Order: sequence, then structure tokens, then C-alpha cells
Amino acid sequence: MYLGGLLIGLFLPFSLIYTKDLLNNKITSIENLSNLISAPILGEIAKSKDGGLITTKGYSRTPSAELFRLLCFNLEYLKKTNKNQTLLVTSTVQGEGKTFIASNLAITLASNGERVIVLSFDLRMPQLMKTFDLPDTPGLTDFIVQKDLTISDIIQKHPTIDNLSLIGAGTEVNQVGRLMLSERIELLINQLKKRF
Repeated sequence: MYLGGLLIGLFLPFSLIYTKDLLNNKITSIENLSNLISAPILGEIAKSKDGGLITTKGYSRTPSAELFRLLCFNLEYLKKTNKNQTLLVTSTVQGEGKTFIASNLAITLASNGERVIVLSFDLRMPQLMKTFDLPDTPGLTDFIVQKDLTISDIIQKHPTIDNLSLIGAGTEVNQVGRLMLSERIELLINQLKKRF
């Protein structure tokens, strides 16, 4: 009886832990991710407690600033030609850090001397311009709907960060999906690639 109880006492917890591990479908380490994808991993950015911008005054030595510098170095290392100049930052759900990554990556690239423009394509719940304390309009939706607006009308130069410009989401509209199919987006991207 004692031996049976001991075996059951050992077997049950180990089987529960093994089953839980088998059913776990979350990525918990960089090794798990590298086993699942063939794309190169450029770096890891630690979760920020405040989710704000890294400082641009002077040469910041905070851990976040260093991680973004490393990310920029790895991006530059992988860039084979000048045609590779457009980055897309996206995620599956709200709150995963799109704005945090895009904002701080843009600041780091701009402080390295690159001419950078950040576009806020989150047309439903835009956060980018709030992060920089800039108005969201005029922006992308205004440029698409109002044919008389030029690209220069929607570009906002950051007041304190050299080489950094932004384009907000614009006036809120209902038909976001239809706007994304507009030919004016292609025109906008092609023109911006020549300048930034």
C-alpha cells in the first residue's frame, strides 16, 4: 500500500506537468521562436514599465536605448541595398508594443543620421501621434479623401528631433478597409521613399 501510494504520488504530478507542457502553445524563449521561423531574429526588446519614448537628449545609456541601438545595428547589417528602406511594425492585438517599437526605432534611426518618417496606419485607434504630443490631423485619411492635399501638407516635422518626421492617421472615418485600397497610398509611399 505504501509503495503504491508513493508511486501514485510521484506519477500523478509528473504526468500533469508533462501534459501541461505538451499542451502549451506559447513561445517562451528566443530558442522556441528561432525553431519555428526561418527569418533572422534581429534582437530582443525588454518590456518597458512606462512604455514611453527613449530620451533623445544627449547619448542615452539606458537599457532600452542600448537595445534599440543594437536593433538598428542588426538592421543595418542585414540591409543589402538602399532599396531595403521600409519597415512595417505590426502585431495581432492591441497593446503588444507596435507604437513603442516604431517610435523608439524611429528616434534611434534619426539620431544615427538617417532621414526617417513614421506613418500611423492604425486608422481605428491611432496612438503614434499622441506619443509624440503632435496632432493626428491632417493625416493619411485626409490625404486619401481630399485629393487637393499634397504630401507636404500631411508631413509633420518633429520639433526637437532632427531627421524625424511623422504622418498621423488623420480624421476618423468609417470605411477604413476601402481607404487602404486607394491608389494614393501607393503614390504616397513611392514619393516618401525618395525623400526618407
